[in-house]
Amino acid sequence: MKISIRHRIYWSFFFLICLFAVSGIVTLVTLNRIQHQSSRLSQVIDPSIQSLDDFKRLMLESKMYTTNWVFLRYKQEDKDLLKQLHEKDYGMLKEKISKLAAQWKIAAGRDSLLSVYKGFEELLEIEKAIMTSLNDFESYDDPVLKLDAESKIEDEVLPRTAFLIMALNTLKEHERTMRRVETEKLEKSSQNLRKFIFVLALTIVIVGLLLSIYMTRIIIAPINKIRTMINDLGKGKLRTIQQPCNQDEMSEMIRSVNNLSAKLEVTTQFAHETGMRNFTVPYQPLSDEDALGKALLSMRDNLRTSEKELLQITKDLNVKDHLLQAVALATHELISNADLESAIGKSIREIGQNMHINAVHVFKNDGSGPKLNSNDPRLIIRWNGTHDRIDYINVPQYLLNSIDAVQKLSRNEIYSSHVSKLEEGPLRKFLEEGKILSIISLPIFVMNEFWGFIGFSDSESERDWSETELSILKSFAATLGSAIERTQMEQNLISTKDKAEAASRAKSDFMANMSHELRTPMNGIIGFTDLVLTTDLQKSQRDYLKHVSKSAYSLLNIINDILDFSKIEAGKLVIDNTNFKLNELIEETIDILSIKAQEKKLELVCDIDPTLPSQFNGDPVRMKQVFTNLLGNAIKFTGEGDISVHVKQEGNTQVIDGEHYMELVVSVTDTGIGIPTEKLGTIFESFTQADNSTTRNYGGTGLGLTISKKLAELMGGTLTVTSEQNVGSTFSLRLRLKVVDCRPRINFTTKPHLKEVLIVDDNDTNCRLMRGIFEYLKIPAQICYSGEEALKLIQEKEASGAMYDLIITDHQMPGMDGITLVKEIKKKNLRQAEPFILMLSSLEKTLFQQEAETIGINKFLSKPVKLQELDNVLSAIFEKRLENDNQANVMPTVGNGVDMKRVMVVEDEPVNMMLISEVLRRMGVEVIKAGSGKEALEALEDQSPSLIFMDINMPEMDGYTATQLIRKLPGYKRDIPVIALTADAMKEDRERCLAVGMNHYISKPFKLEEIEFALKTYLLAG
Repeated sequence: MKISIRHRIYWSFFFLICLFAVSGIVTLVTLNRIQHQSSRLSQVIDPSIQSLDDFKRLMLESKMYTTNWVFLRYKQEDKDLLKQLHEKDYGMLKEKISKLAAQWKIAAGRDSLLSVYKGFEELLEIEKAIMTSLNDFESYDDPVLKLDAESKIEDEVLPRTAFLIMALNTLKEHERTMRRVETEKLEKSSQNLRKFIFVLALTIVIVGLLLSIYMTRIIIAPINKIRTMINDLGKGKLRTIQQPCNQDEMSEMIRSVNNLSAKLEVTTQFAHETGMRNFTVPYQPLSDEDALGKALLSMRDNLRTSEKELLQITKDLNVKDHLLQAVALATHELISNADLESAIGKSIREIGQNMHINAVHVFKNDGSGPKLNSNDPRLIIRWNGTHDRIDYINVPQYLLNSIDAVQKLSRNEIYSSHVSKLEEGPLRKFLEEGKILSIISLPIFVMNEFWGFIGFSDSESERDWSETELSILKSFAATLGSAIERTQMEQNLISTKDKAEAASRAKSDFMANMSHELRTPMNGIIGFTDLVLTTDLQKSQRDYLKHVSKSAYSLLNIINDILDFSKIEAGKLVIDNTNFKLNELIEETIDILSIKAQEKKLELVCDIDPTLPSQFNGDPVRMKQVFTNLLGNAIKFTGEGDISVHVKQEGNTQVIDGEHYMELVVSVTDTGIGIPTEKLGTIFESFTQADNSTTRNYGGTGLGLTISKKLAELMGGTLTVTSEQNVGSTFSLRLRLKVVDCRPRINFTTKPHLKEVLIVDDNDTNCRLMRGIFEYLKIPAQICYSGEEALKLIQEKEASGAMYDLIITDHQMPGMDGITLVKEIKKKNLRQAEPFILMLSSLEKTLFQQEAETIGINKFLSKPVKLQELDNVLSAIFEKRLENDNQANVMPTVGNGVDMKRVMVVEDEPVNMMLISEVLRRMGVEVIKAGSGKEALEALEDQSPSLIFMDINMPEMDGYTATQLIRKLPGYKRDIPVIALTADAMKEDRERCLAVGMNHYISKPFKLEEIEFALKTYLLAG
């Protein structure tokens, strides 16, 4: 029985589908078994081991609290914690472990656990008795009670605890053994699955390969033959395919193609005869449907009637083609040759040779306007066809003084004529003497002004120029004008460029010098102020000096803004690309500026999308500069209300060259004075503010937004604003950043003990932010906007028997503030367990922390709420994590960070020398002073400093030269570390310092931390 090719393909695919179905069934069964084993590991064995560890820690804490109370007469807090352990913690842990033990496979483990329970409960009774005997600190005065308590500790508590811990360790080891067994089973199942999938995949590949070979033999090979034959037919080759006479589909197709080839051979023969101009060969179409045959007959008839016309058209086309080639070559010469005179000479030679004329002249009009006087036209270039010579003449000519020629050329028209038809005059006489029979002239316009013309003359015939020739020649004249115009523009551009570069260099030099001159006195002001702040001062003195330091840094920021602006204007500001964490950048900036917001009693809200990736690549320094400016402006121009910061993704993540890129929007919204609509278009201009009184009322240079917008554009982003006067403004920074780490910045862990939250805050924006955070946590949260509403909701929850696990309340609210609300909650004596209470505040928590702790507030959070900080607090409360809440508030001081060593300071300015010398002396360093680079080199002949602080701009010898000479000194002195300490703050200044051999760079005004870092880095390293 013969099976068709179609059915063979069907049966092959059916076989492969069966193999895939078997693979899927076996894989599902195996994966189900693996899932069951994994579930037991994760839900029973691992939690059991963790719970036994918690039980062991509970025993150790119980022993520690009891021992501390008896032997160390420790604080009351240990006794409270032991009481909580007895009454609450042990019961919760026992319930958790018992549920897990019920699923253990071996009953002996459960029996052993029960004995541990019994022993630990007896131990708890002993500890309760000890704590009762020493009920308060006065009980320690009774030696009998104290001795009895110490005896019970040594004889009962410590041995029993050790025994119980050993029993727990045995149980843990048993569970670990069970874990290893289950893990080995899981690994074995995974290995078997991998082997099966590999074998099945190999089988499918082999079967597919065999089937493909088989299909190639019965299908692809005949198709390739047919394709080759059709390709040959397309190339004009006629042949047939030799194939066994079968009855399948491929054989029928081959017979059809062979028939087509035979019929095309007849048509080809007729077409060949027609192409040979044999219009009498007999031919009949193969059928009524033979469209090709009928078309060939029609073509033969048309060729008979139009052969003569085609020959004439071909001749005309050849002439046109030669002319176009000549113009193309001439145009290429004009474009590619930088020497305009040489280019014009070569181009008119190409035109003249291909047009078969005698001469080509180029005239330049030296007069003003289109009028040609006898002294105006100058013959500048001439090509003589007789001798094939190009002459550069540049002499006046008296040939075109006819009014008709002037008018036509000035109107951008072509002037042509036979010499015999010209009016009598000098021009006709001159042309006749030269035996010229016809002429043609085309005007040349440059920048819409009549520049001159190009003339052609023919001595062989009275030539009539066709429309095609005239059009091509006029195009060439326009190209010649463009080339002349381009040359003039290039000369103008070069001149303009030279002037602009000179102005830019002068501006950059001025800005660099200005920055240097301003930074030099600023170094003394900031340095001595910071130095005095490290000493013991009266409070009023310290406050005054802090204001001085704040004003000095504000002035330094203005200097930096002006310097950044000059860098941007000069195109010298470079954007770096480093990895950074966006949330840390935003939150650090908010922390710095939040004090200003608190001083104005502004609500500051920060909403960073928690699903954003944890790490990006970009320029964090410039991003922080832009964000600081936007947030600082929002605080500056807002008198009351709130300021919101939102960070979110815009659009979808894009993949470019294998890297992920994300569009981010950082927006700052305020409720300040706003910007009038007519001023929105100028708000980003340099030295511009929305109102003339803005600078007077609020301060500022008017450069902040200009620099921010330029920085945003340099980083490939945009900075936009929407605003309404007296309502507020929103500034949005949009950037496309490369994603370095796609994982979210925080992976929240489940908190089973936190089931519902109540949020109390009169600010709607902050309420929506907090609710969004808990929605991300998948924890139900209810919000309300006043203390009275909160008390009502708590009363309803109390009546329903399901109290909130956590209450988050704002401190400052109208009507009833947060502390009053907590007092009212405590008065209710709730039947259920009291909820944990967190308080949010924009003020310093130390002002009211003691009162808050007294009434029962568990924890404080500062506004704006940070996601990481909130997660840490929730984990500490609901996952029993310990965290250190008290961070030392250390005032910055100058300490002795290095051993006593000698340091040379090279500085020509007395105030700066006094400042750096005093700073180094306070750090325990002996100072060698030098007033210039020359003095430094002389001092090095007798002195051996361990490090040199080198100024740059000094009399006699600058710092660059001095450093280069130091590096050429013999012996160890050429390797002394040299630190640049200069008011030159440009990037190229730093690069030049490092290039001449300096080890480090510090710009003035310096910070004490920078000096200390340099000393520790280079002195300790040495």
